[in-house]
Amino acid sequence: MSAALWAPLVASTAPAAQRFWARWRDFAREILIVVLGVLIALGAQEIVNGWHDQSASAEARANIRAEIAENLGRMAQRDKTRACVDGRLAEIAAFLARAEAGAVQPAMRWIGRPQTWPMQQNRWDAAASAGKASLLTPKEQGDYGAIYANTRDFQANEAVEQLAWAQLRGLADQARVTPQQAALYRQALQNARYAAWLINVNIWQASADAKKLRIKPHTDWVGSRGICIASDTPFEEAVRQTGASQLGEPR
Repeated sequence: MSAALWAPLVASTAPAAQRFWARWRDFAREILIVVLGVLIALGAQEIVNGWHDQSASAEARANIRAEIAENLGRMAQRDKTRACVDGRLAEIAAFLARAEAGAVQPAMRWIGRPQTWPMQQNRWDAAASAGKASLLTPKEQGDYGAIYANTRDFQANEAVEQLAWAQLRGLADQARVTPQQAALYRQALQNARYAAWLINVNIWQASADAKKLRIKPHTDWVGSRGICIASDTPFEEAVRQTGASQLGEPR
């Protein structure tokens, strides 16, 4: 067929084809605009979420570090009395040795007790329950968790220690003890020694871990120096020297 015969057919189909492809181009353009809009929205949301997570993790980190600093400050106050605790335990051991030997000796009028400090974990628990702790890096979570483990052990060991010292305070104003009493006091003495050793370990480990994280102990805490008061001090005078509150001191 000659070109002259094809010409009318081509002329009649060209506008329809052009309209078809034009519609597809418009459709593709609209699809592209929608896709780009969705991608931009998702990207913006990711940025907003990233900012939010960064802010939340920074807040959790600051709160946790502040809480650890407060706990370390309390532990540091306890550590300042270590020599007094060891000295009083040695004094009690010597007293029991003389008593068991039948020696007549002046009674210890003041036994006292080591400091006892509550360890806080509220801010760590709040960050964990709100999902903010999980925003910290795995290393941070592990480092902070190790310190909190030591502060929890510290408080548990304090409770054991205070019970042992409650028994040891029974020696106050006693110039003689029976062999049966001496055995009980020696058991309490050993419990107090071991608890003190564990507490010293907790303080050392928590302080060493915190130092790596550049967390400094809170310095505003002031603990009782009652354990450092001489054992020949009358009870009422010793309580006055401790500056104890209206609750006083246990006998």
